[in-house]
Amino acid sequence: MSRLLIVFLIPLLISCQQDKCEEKIEKVTINEILTCPYSIFLTDSLAIGVYEGPEFINGQDIAHQLSNAMANEIGAFLKQSFQQKKYLKIDFKNSKVLTETPYVLGEFPDSSVRYSIVFPLIQVANPNQSFTGVEHRGSWIGKITEKDFKQWRKRMRESLVNGKDEWHLFKTKEGFAEYWLQFQHKDFEH
Repeated sequence: MSRLLIVFLIPLLISCQQDKCEEKIEKVTINEILTCPYSIFLTDSLAIGVYEGPEFINGQDIAHQLSNAMANEIGAFLKQSFQQKKYLKIDFKNSKVLTETPYVLGEFPDSSVRYSIVFPLIQVANPNQSFTGVEHRGSWIGKITEKDFKQWRKRMRESLVNGKDEWHLFKTKEGFAEYWLQFQHKDFEH
């Protein structure tokens, strides 16, 4: 059932989002484009984010901003759910990060991309199994190294993480690589 929902929702989200962004891109500045809304859908069992449009504009990585928006939205949702005693976490094993473009990502700065993030959310029995923080680190053309990730994760653990965390590296055939980290946020889980 959830796969059928994903197959139905992604094209719908892309269609709605693309119309809004293309309309904006034709007549606004780069700062306004950076605030272009991404299509994000959240329920207790699923988080989907979609962006379709220019990969870069004036050297600004527009497409990758979807990851920032998703991390913020999912993090806020997990915190809100935790406060309501609904304990959730991302099911990284069944998650997908997808990119589609006719070019190698980053090769042609003016090219378009469809970038989708699909994270199933699972309810867990108690707060010690849940997560209330989400962050990401990655780039087009696989520029992030394992060493970079380990240093970043260490900084995250020192500043935001209280207890455990889980991470997953997502790679796409077009050369996108991104680490996602979910963790017990120090302000929510003691």
